Amino acid sequence: MLGHFYSMELGSLVNTNHLLSHLILLHIHYTIQCICNRIEYDRQRLGDKPKFSQLFVSRSSRLCRYVEKAVGSSPQSDFYTFDNLLHELDASLSEEEVEENINTRRFHPRQRVSFAQFKQFYDDHYAQNKIAALIVWKSIRTFIKGSIEAYQSSSKVLSREYFVSDKLGKNRCKVPLDLRDSIYDIFVQYQAWLHEQRMWDDCDRIHFLLRQIDEAKKTSSVVCEKIKWSKAYVDVSRLFFCFVCTF
Repeated sequence: MLGHFYSMELGSLVNTNHLLSHLILLHIHYTIQCICNRIEYDRQRLGDKPKFSQLFVSRSSRLCRYVEKAVGSSPQSDFYTFDNLLHELDASLSEEEVEENINTRRFHPRQRVSFAQFKQFYDDHYAQNKIAALIVWKSIRTFIKGSIEAYQSSSKVLSREYFVSDKLGKNRCKVPLDLRDSIYDIFVQYQAWLHEQRMWDDCDRIHFLLRQIDEAKKTSSVVCEKIKWSKAYVDVSRLFFCFVCTF
């Protein structure tokens, strides 16, 4: 049943590389089974605690529905796609006005930069560049703006010195060292383009929500209780893991 479910999600791989698809399906099957087992285990162990609550997050709405069906619905459990989680947090935090002068329409969907829009920007400015646009995009989202080190810095972005060095580790960041300086140059121009066009990407929104959460912790215990879960189970990109761990 799980294999059939995921073969629908990964249909393109199934049609092109049977062995690779099989390995991916086995890995996903194992991962989701572990998550479901953990959700059930925590319910049995902690379900009678007054403040016990669970949050499952995935990039896929189908996967959210699958896990909810597998473990069963509960008033203590929420199952969100990552986008829906962001909307829920934004609504809860804005409702209480935990930060002064918040413009709740600041992140209008029409101003969101997806990879397709980034690719257009990249092709317009770097048509002759030999570095693939996807490599630059992933470098920005995963390391320069999306890493835990970036969030912990005062500027909320990884410094050029840090990115071009080997501090990220060879196993963690596979981007060749000789390409990183050029990638950072592209990132700088990309940031300027975002500002000029009044656009935003996922990292910008996440950083903004994290600041709101920090403010809520200082000023509004009511808001914190509304957006707090005692257990979180994540099936999302590593880019967003530090965000979910904030709760």
